[in-house]
Amino acid sequence: MACLAGEAAQQQMAKILMGINHFPNDPQKETLQNLAADTSLSEAERTIAGALAGVEHWPSDEDKAKLMAIANDADQPQAVRDLAQIAHDMEHKVGAEDRKVLSGIIAGK
Repeated sequence: MACLAGEAAQQQMAKILMGINHFPNDPQKETLQNLAADTSLSEAERTIAGALAGVEHWPSDEDKAKLMAIANDADQPQAVRDLAQIAHDMEHKVGAEDRKVLSGIIAGK
């Protein structure tokens, strides 16, 4: 079940990333905080959600370091690595190429 929960969480985070403009709005932040506290998700997924909840134009330096570690961890599923990389690289909002990757995650590819 954790895998299915994780995939749904990855899709939620991808949707939120697509919509972030400078920082998550209140409903997005609440969803991300709930994901960050969800013990059925992997530590990496919870870390990404927590980092996204705290975004103010871009992730903090501390969160960027955590996100890069996840993005470079070959043991993580590709969607998790992609989410971490895109979150790490975002400035104010995600770019067009990253939107394509996020769309694939949302579609379950």
